[in-house]
Amino acid sequence: MYIIIWEYEIHTAHKSQFLEYYKPDGMWAKFFRQAENYISTDLLMSEAKARTFITIDKWVSKESYEAFLKTHEAKYLELDSVCERLTSSEKQIGKYLAFVE
Repeated sequence: MYIIIWEYEIHTAHKSQFLEYYKPDGMWAKFFRQAENYISTDLLMSEAKARTFITIDKWVSKESYEAFLKTHEAKYLELDSVCERLTSSEKQIGKYLAFVE
């Protein structure tokens, strides 16, 4: 499994809009569901910082994620552009491979 983790600090006034895009059945997840190898998205809200959220996107493999991005780059950039106004900061924490023994 391939996992991408992002951290967002949102503008409080845009919290409901942010949730509509980033929740597990939000706009990003609907977009990713076009790929058969997309697994799911989790959204976490910080207990200590009410404006801070984490998303965890899960894919079958790195290759399937990269192939999806390549094929749907224009729509990805369009969604990303719309969502930029909802946050004051956005940071990719990292990309991870699930540990398998």
